[in-house]
Amino acid sequence: MHTNLSSVFKKTLKVVALIIAVLMVAFGLLRLWWHWPVSVEAKNIIKVIDKDIPQDMVASCTAFTMTPVQFRAYWKDARPILASELHEYYFGACHLKATENDREYLVGIGNVGMVNKGETTYYYVKKGAKSDFEDMK
Repeated sequence: MHTNLSSVFKKTLKVVALIIAVLMVAFGLLRLWWHWPVSVEAKNIIKVIDKDIPQDMVASCTAFTMTPVQFRAYWKDARPILASELHEYYFGACHLKATENDREYLVGIGNVGMVNKGETTYYYVKKGAKSDFEDMK
């Protein structure tokens, strides 16, 4: 009886150790993905302004520019966010766009970035950017 209990305990420990190891690897991969910078050349940046832009936004959209160096720096300093978090940040009525490698890179006036690859959109925000809801707390 003692041997069977010891054997079950050892098997349980092995299963728990395996689960912890898998979780640690998954967490490590998530951290790697979280901190991996997006690489973009940004040779041809185009400013896109929505047709129905509010009048009070025209001046800020006109002034919103980035050099290729600034555009690349934004993407090196951006972190991914979930689509459900996007509503917490301001994208704006105008954005800068660069297209390369079958991907569309967009940076909005509110430090939100998007990468469109086919039908899939990935959302990013500048590291350290505060959500619009943080000021309400």
